[in-house]
Amino acid sequence: MLQTLFGVGKIEAKPGNAEDLESALLEVVLESRKEPGNLHFDLYRGDPTTDLFIIEQSWVSLSALQAHFATEYVRRFISRAESLAVAPLELTTLSAVNRV
Repeated sequence: MLQTLFGVGKIEAKPGNAEDLESALLEVVLESRKEPGNLHFDLYRGDPTTDLFIIEQSWVSLSALQAHFATEYVRRFISRAESLAVAPLELTTLSAVNRV
């Protein structure tokens, strides 16, 4: 049985780079949603004064998430984000402890 894996990512743009970071993130969102192991992938923007972005995602398995990290567009985003973000994307992965 596959265990759904949830992820919450957080990344903050450097001053003046929020629009470029958002554009780069939206490319990742659109491509990620096409991956066979992706269940959902959504982008949120926090308080505009902090230029904080939150990614909420779920995958059918850890191997699907690992395959996602190996894609060309994710590698391109990571490289691009180095100049746009305060720090690298921080991702927390979660698995359900119990299901009712």
